[in-house]
Amino acid sequence: MKSLVHRCKFKHRKLQKRNINRFNNIIINSFLVINNDLSYKYLKFLLKRNKIILNRKVLSDLFIFEKRFLASINNLFLFMNLVKII
Repeated sequence: MKSLVHRCKFKHRKLQKRNINRFNNIIINSFLVINNDLSYKYLKFLLKRNKIILNRKVLSDLFIFEKRFLASINNLFLFMNLVKII
């Protein structure tokens, strides 16, 4: 009986881990928000809704991704203005 309980707990933990990874990937891959404050509020909303705790690495990756996205948007605007001038 003890072995069965242990196996069920292990399966449940494995399933939770898989769900968290899937959730993290969805956020990293589909999150196009420029403002860090806005993304933080959105993350808090998702966490309350899905009861999933994101790890620190995912949060830091998300903010690095947002900063890169913001830089690419700025570069795009600069390029468009440069084309208008020429």
